[in-house]
This record gives sequence, C-alpha cells and structure tokens, in this order.
Amino acid sequence: FKEHGIPFSFCEETPSRAERILMASTHGYWGDPPPAGVPDTGGQTYYVLKVSKAWAKKGRQVIILARWFEPYPRVERFAENLWLVRLRAGGDQFVRKEEIYPLVPELAEGAVAVAALFGAQAAVGHYADGMAVALEVGERLGIPVVAVPHSLGVRKAASLGYDLYDPETWFDERYNFWIREAFELASLRGANLEIANAPQEPEALKEYYGVEFPHLVMPPGAGEEFFEAESLPYRELLARYGLRSKGYLIYFGRFSEAKNVPGVVKVFGEMKRMAPEVLEGVKLVLVGGSLREPSDEERRVEEGIEEEMERYRLGEEVLRLPSQPWSALAVLAHHSLFFIGTQRLEPFGMGAAEAMAAGTPVAISQVAGIVRWIRDGEDALSLIHISEPTRLGMISYAVFCLK
Repeated sequence: FKEHGIPFSFCEETPSRAERILMASTHGYWGDPPPAGVPDTGGQTYYVLKVSKAWAKKGRQVIILARWFEPYPRVERFAENLWLVRLRAGGDQFVRKEEIYPLVPELAEGAVAVAALFGAQAAVGHYADGMAVALEVGERLGIPVVAVPHSLGVRKAASLGYDLYDPETWFDERYNFWIREAFELASLRGANLEIANAPQEPEALKEYYGVEFPHLVMPPGAGEEFFEAESLPYRELLARYGLRSKGYLIYFGRFSEAKNVPGVVKVFGEMKRMAPEVLEGVKLVLVGGSLREPSDEERRVEEGIEEEMERYRLGEEVLRLPSQPWSALAVLAHHSLFFIGTQRLEPFGMGAAEAMAAGTPVAISQVAGIVRWIRDGEDALSLIHISEPTRLGMISYAVFCLK
C-alpha cells in the first residue's frame, strides 16, 4: 500500500457518506482505458472505470479489484484517489468469466484483506462474480453492499430458449448458467442497494428472483471519444491500414459466438454479390479479438469468419485488426460507411451505441437489446427487416440510423 500511495486505515465504523469505496470487477482485462474487443472486456470495464474516476474527482478514494494474470502488474494507479489492485487466484493465465466461479472464494478472501487495510466504507460488486466478492467483503467487514448485475443470467437463459422451471436444462458448459444464477441470487439477496443498467431490471429481479429492494438506474453510455470522433485526427490511422474515409464497413467488439461475427462477413458477402458495382473497392473491417493468444471461443469465431470469406471469395476485402484504443475505434467508426452487427444474443449492444454516437449509420440484428429503444420514424430513418434461419430459429436484422 505504501509503495503505491494507497491509504492505509482500518475503518471502525461506517459513516453516513462512503469516502472509501471498493469496486469488485474481477473478470476481464484491465487498463486505463481497458483494451477494447478482447474477451470479457469492454462495456463493463469501461463503465466501472468511468464511474470510479467520477467518484475520485469528487474526492472519494476508490480501489478497483480485478483478477491478476500475466503480464500485468499487481497494482496500478489510474488517477489521484484511484487504484487498480489485481488479486492472485487460479494461476497466471486469463480465465473467462464463465469459468471464474471456482476462483471466487480465493478472490473474496483477498478482497476482504484489501478492503480491511484500505478502510473501505462500501463494497460495490459488478456481474455475478464481482457481486459475490463484494457480498463477502460487506458481510465480513459490516459495510454496505451495492450490487450491479450488468445483465441477469436468468434473462439470458430465457432468451436462449432454456426452460426456467427445469434447472437441468441450465447445465451448459459454455455459459454455466446454473452456477451464475446461484451466485446472482445469493448476491442480490444480500445486497443493500442495486444499481440497474436498464429501467426494466428491477422488475425482472422481482419476477425471476423474488427480491425487491432499493435501486437506482444508471444506464451505460458511449465514451466521450465517440462523441468527439468528428474532430479527431484520422489520416495517419486510416493510411496505416490502407483505408479511405467512407470506403469500408466496420464491426468492432468481442469475438464471442453470441456476437455472430461470421454473420457480419456473410451480410457483406451477400451485399457484394447483389450489388458489386455499388460496393466496388469497399472493404469490411473487423476489430477485436486476441490475435496473438485467442481463446477457444475466439478460434471458433475466426474459423467461421474464414469459412464465410472463402464462400464469398472475399480475400483482401476483409481486414482483421486487433483491439484498438478507444479514440482509434471512434475514428474508425466515424469514417466508416456503417456499422454491422448480426448478434444472436445481446443484452444491450455498446458497439452499436458507440457507432451511433460517432454519427455512423448502423445495421443491426433485431435481437440486440438496443433495438428496444429505437423508434422507427423517430430515432431511425428506416427500419428494414431481413430474416434468416439459424439454430436458434429465425433471426431478423433491422437497418437503422440516427435522424
């Protein structure tokens, strides 16, 4: 603590205002800013960082707790009054969020020690794993616990067609819903306050979990870089990748199977097939994923991308880029023709929101959560539905852009 300038103070009683806050967001990659497009990183980590910075600017002191793995340092100072502490648990390699639950007891034990030394006066937990860690801290130290689910496993399971009244159908090695649901239920029943990311979330908690307690709604938002994209320098970045302004389509985000990135390539291929003269010289840019050390899921997504590229003979017309800084993403989004998303499942859809903030039209799957807030004729110039069969049934795509 002394080496990194972290205050060291045991807190004997909880004041009316929490001046020292512990933010538990244990999965994913971390940095300032968090790397965009790598596994389990993006909307949540960016949200936690921005909220923590806002508190730090107000004079509160904040520690963000994450899980340590190579090659990252154990402690980083992001700003005055704000630190990131990475806790050891389960080896030195990245672990995806669906497999992190066996490591939560070890993470929680470390979090209790850090919180006690820091004199934390409130614990805020993010997602199922972080909420469970925050609950352990709160119960052991007798301080308030705030739960921020970000998304609810039971709602995601329902959207995938699982029978919510038959838990055996939840035993899915890919998502581990049955473990996630248990962690969420325990955390939500033990929390003092919930911060919801959508107005419907408190209703879902009452319907599915039978819990009802004080809550606030703090919706996620696009980073300020996307609103400033028009004024950011772009020529050097575009030249580096051989791109021209308004000469490419773009997808950026995680390379998870739920995002259906091969579907983006398929849409591009169909467009080129139907109107080759219109899209002559236009490229598709795919940003995200871990190109050096991809996860098993990312490898499957990459294989799907290659299959679609071969099917439509796209060759060099598809450009793969590694995760980019947020300012670079904003520039790439602003200078694209439009953003494409063919999600099979997405609670909200930050990529689409960020592209729209950058002033870019969006073509997106109708199952993306953000579509619930898009009103045809008001927020959208057009709303065109296209359907295709998948293993999850017919998937519809809606094309829209801001007025």
